[in-house]
Amino acid sequence: MKKNNLMIKGVMAFSILALLGGGLAAAQAATNASAGVRSGFFRGRFAANLTPAQKAEREAQISAREKTMEARRAAVQAALGNNDYQAWLTAIGSSSPLAAKITASNFPQYVQAYNLRRQADQIMSNLGLNHNDFGGRGLGLHLGLDSDVSVR
Repeated sequence: MKKNNLMIKGVMAFSILALLGGGLAAAQAATNASAGVRSGFFRGRFAANLTPAQKAEREAQISAREKTMEARRAAVQAALGNNDYQAWLTAIGSSSPLAAKITASNFPQYVQAYNLRRQADQIMSNLGLNHNDFGGRGLGLHLGLDSDVSVR
């Protein structure tokens, strides 16, 4: 009897803590939404505690970072399109892990793989499919099968 009573009290205590935690999470989400904070990992994190000037500075930093990343992406794509190893290496930076794997001798193969992936993406798009349709598991051939079952 005492064991059963103790278990009921434990379940009730856990339920109360879960409800309180859920309420706090909802309150935090509502605070961020009402503050007009843009979503995203860096934009919403601790934004409720920032002054308007600090928020504006953070947004300016994020915008500058996004422009830099977009310029870098464009430079990488241009280098791949021109089959220019040196321009590609400059665009990705010599400290990139890719720079250790892709050399001048295997760069043409990398460009070929890049072009084939773009062609595959275009075909999938023409079929009305996007990356989310694959569920992160290749080409959607998981078919709900167990992991020890192979599809041939």
